[in-house]
Amino acid sequence: MRFPIGVGNDTFIELSGQPQLKAFNIMLSELKNVRQVDGEPFRRWFHDEFFDLIVWFSESDEITEFQLCYDLTGYERALTWKKDSGFLHEQVDQGESRPGQAKATPILVKDGIFKRNEIAERI
Repeated sequence: MRFPIGVGNDTFIELSGQPQLKAFNIMLSELKNVRQVDGEPFRRWFHDEFFDLIVWFSESDEITEFQLCYDLTGYERALTWKKDSGFLHEQVDQGESRPGQAKATPILVKDGIFKRNEIAERI
């Protein structure tokens, strides 16, 4: 499913019966059959060539967390928001900077300030 989503205080989108989300002026495709992790809230995943947006929902369909990953083919970073703790900005360490060793599992590491103006230009 592809859908337009726009910037602005009054711009919302209905996600197939889920709560409405304020969103971005980009085209994202929803990935189907997203693996759900036991013990974690239900999640939905949206994607384009620059962004991944993962949204977690409570049993009452309230958004409890989201993660906006960006610059997926370059210097990938993630802006995460959790209802209980707020925002966090991190870099994705792809696990490829280990000369002579096999690639490790990607992990999130500290990455300083979120450059919102750069991202705003993309959305």
